[in-house]
Amino acid sequence: MDLTSWSDGDTLWASCKDSHHVVRVRIDDPTDASVYPCGRRPVFVAVHPKSRAVYASLDQSSAIFCVEPDQTTKTIPVPQEHGSTPVGLLPGPDGNLWFGLLGSSSGGSGTFARINSDGSIAWFQLKAGAAMGAPFIHLGFPSDGGERIYLLGSSMADMMALNAVFEIGMSGGFEKVETQQTIAFPSQSSMSHRVLVTPHGIYVTELGACAVVHLQTARSPYGEGIDEVSDSYALWGGGMPPSHYRWP
Repeated sequence: MDLTSWSDGDTLWASCKDSHHVVRVRIDDPTDASVYPCGRRPVFVAVHPKSRAVYASLDQSSAIFCVEPDQTTKTIPVPQEHGSTPVGLLPGPDGNLWFGLLGSSSGGSGTFARINSDGSIAWFQLKAGAAMGAPFIHLGFPSDGGERIYLLGSSMADMMALNAVFEIGMSGGFEKVETQQTIAFPSQSSMSHRVLVTPHGIYVTELGACAVVHLQTARSPYGEGIDEVSDSYALWGGGMPPSHYRWP
């Protein structure tokens, strides 16, 4: 059985992908457990930092499953106008849960979303540059608490999709998209899978290439910010500053 899990104090939550269940188990007493049937294929499970409700992303049902603190459950369908296939459910520095939409074999929609403490969902769609129509499989946040989101574009469902990390700058407490930067992988059709943001750069796993990729965002030394058309680091490769390279 394929499982993903989330530790919440003395409680472990797990999503059973193949049997379509979300399970709660007390770590110090495994006999204290609950099983919640849900829609097809819960991929990620996480506890909302504010409401304490538990959410699971149902990729094959294109919906979000919720276990409320009083143990009642509900299923929230993803509206078709936003896309399909929710994945990558993670808490952000704003105290809410975030996820992306992977889409299908015909492509994505460039959409990601925030689950608020009252259970409502705020939707964001990128409509410019390489991120327009991108399928997002995972996401991450910087350790400095800045208003940035790193969305992982993947060819997992659509082999023609761009494998890249999209750095999204936001404002107003993660209410408005302000900037975006695309960091494409050297290897494409690589089925990128997970992204981890660290102070030393961005690490991404690629299932199709059996590799871990290390990336860095481009920052201009002249203070004009990010410009995808004329990246001041482009001649040095992959958005990496020249000081990070050793030349023969």
